[in-house]
Amino acid sequence: FANYCMMAASPVLTEEEEENLKQQLHETEEDIRSIRAALESKMHQARELRQKLGIGVFNDVQSDLKEKVQAIKNSEAYNKTATILQSAKEKTSTMLTGTQQKVQKTYTDVKNSEKMKQIEKKMGDAYSSVKDAVVKTASNASVVYPGEVLERVP
Repeated sequence: FANYCMMAASPVLTEEEEENLKQQLHETEEDIRSIRAALESKMHQARELRQKLGIGVFNDVQSDLKEKVQAIKNSEAYNKTATILQSAKEKTSTMLTGTQQKVQKTYTDVKNSEKMKQIEKKMGDAYSSVKDAVVKTASNASVVYPGEVLERVP
């Protein structure tokens, strides 16, 4: 596949140029392997030093996790997502504020309408009538205690 991509990118290479590029690629890949080996050796050395200093694996994991989170936060995808979510938050907030204002206005309009005032008056009149009837009945009633016998009035 790599050969195909190289050929597709520059189909007019002489045999000498192609051999030269292959040699450069081989050297670059060998450099990468050497760097990885050196990095692994340094990481092993760092682990041993941490162990001697009493710094546990938890600290390594915590440090690695912080680095990964920071790398994610610095990524383009994270920033695009954060921008989109912020925009959605603002639009939603604006929409909800508008809806709340409309509901409050409608409630105020209904509360102050002539029909609602008529209903409130009728409910108040009904409440007063019931209250008056209960008070009148209570004032005419006798209190009966448990064990008492009521007399019948002819």
